Amino acid sequence: MAKITKQIDNIVEMYGLSRRDDARALISALFKSNDGSNIAKFIADYTESWIDDNIQLLFLEDACSLSGHIAICCLYGNLLLKLQQLDAAIPVFKKALTQEPHHIDALNGLSKALLDNNRIEEAQAIIAESLNFSKDNKETLAIYEQYILCTNQDHRVLLNNKGSATRAFQYVLNNLINAGEIEKASEVFARAIPAGSLTPVILTDYANALNSAGYFEEAFEVWE
Repeated sequence: MAKITKQIDNIVEMYGLSRRDDARALISALFKSNDGSNIAKFIADYTESWIDDNIQLLFLEDACSLSGHIAICCLYGNLLLKLQQLDAAIPVFKKALTQEPHHIDALNGLSKALLDNNRIEEAQAIIAESLNFSKDNKETLAIYEQYILCTNQDHRVLLNNKGSATRAFQYVLNNLINAGEIEKASEVFARAIPAGSLTPVILTDYANALNSAGYFEEAFEVWE
């Protein structure tokens, strides 16, 4: 454990001295002598304490390209997302998905990058896939909520996706109600009606959530 930490310290030092070629050589040696998953965990913990985004960006870019490890690529892609380098983040997450098509962190990262880049239809397809494989993942649900709230498009593709998005749609409505955003909740609810996507489960859950929050008239209208 201490050995890996020391190796990472040395790599960071090389970047700080602008010796990128030396840093890349050390990264290659790091992955040759250690398991990629262990390295990914160490780097994830290590980067939380980093202040210099530029060094972190160089390290993760080189680690991703040299190792191709999916967890490392996701760390790199997420940093690009944080820095709003969306065009750069998209191919990184796509590269990760070529290794493991159902990797939820890579799916979430790609859908978030596409959504933030206003590539709505592409994002919708990835979000739907994410919900199929991990409908209880908090990040997936948060991205689905962002999609619902930032678009006026018919989202029945998601809602009718073998029932996998029923819980996600309930999550969005309940979040809005609990935040007191009743008008937004009503708008989201109304948009789903023409799509024929409101199942009895969604209707009942929405009405109960309104009632529990004290919106009795609104709840009664739904129950009717």
